[in-house]
Amino acid sequence: MAENKQQDQDVKNAGKVYTVATDGPDITDFDPAVDRLDFGENSVHAMIMTETTEGETAIFNPWNAGSQIIKGISMKDLPIEALGVVQNEHMREDVGGALSWEQGKGPRDEDTTYILSHQMDKTTEITDFNPATDKISFLYYGSRENVSVQQDGGDLVIANTATGQSFVFKGVELASMKRSQLEFHHDQIMEDGLASNFGLTSADVTMVSREGLLTPDGGGRSTDGHQTQEGSDELIGAGTLGADADDFRFSAAASPQEDPAGDDLPMRVAEAGAQEDPALASDGQEAEGNWADWLQDRGSDLDF
Repeated sequence: MAENKQQDQDVKNAGKVYTVATDGPDITDFDPAVDRLDFGENSVHAMIMTETTEGETAIFNPWNAGSQIIKGISMKDLPIEALGVVQNEHMREDVGGALSWEQGKGPRDEDTTYILSHQMDKTTEITDFNPATDKISFLYYGSRENVSVQQDGGDLVIANTATGQSFVFKGVELASMKRSQLEFHHDQIMEDGLASNFGLTSADVTMVSREGLLTPDGGGRSTDGHQTQEGSDELIGAGTLGADADDFRFSAAASPQEDPAGDDLPMRVAEAGAQEDPALASDGQEAEGNWADWLQDRGSDLDF
């Protein structure tokens, strides 16, 4: 009898499992202590985790702004266990980065401004940044696309065009900074070419480890990101900034509002992408069809 009571209690404590979908209904009764989110095989290139202007967690589509809100639950309320098994490696890294920031996990160096993408429509002005010594880090950045880098008069503006979050560095000229002052973790550099948004290559910038950050369970799958690399002490100089979606390494040839998971989306390998990985197609090559399938057909082992 005692054993049966314990089994009944275990079932009661198991909680509910909610399938996430950017076009799904909002989740209204999520209990972070026992309930779980199911991300399935969703790719971070079509789904990211954000926090609304009201402070609620949302599963967000960066291409059409569709969202599923977890009502009444902030990212601070979500233990990493509540995310269940996240199969996509990039999703694990980016969701883990955003949650780490909100829950105070990971480094917070005084000479570093950490660029975020998960706080909807938030603008942060930095007035005391020293371009001779201070750093800009993407360690907690929770989105792989939609990076905008612009020199707006005398100000440097780094933003995520999907979520509207932006950082304005008052009186800072990017060209006067050293390349090593830009920090990314491994997959942001080597698989997504985020350095190209600054007109730089993977060898130019600093690679920092994700050690100490939260990471959801991968169900036995490995998670990259502990590699490190010293960046170049050369000045960034007057390079070409990747200010819009058409400059991304794997970018839509049509519109940033297109869904990269769509079956018939025309894709191209951007010039910066070809520089990062010479094994990929030549600059400007067009291809019809699902972009992840296309890369896999070419023998790529990148994790989407």
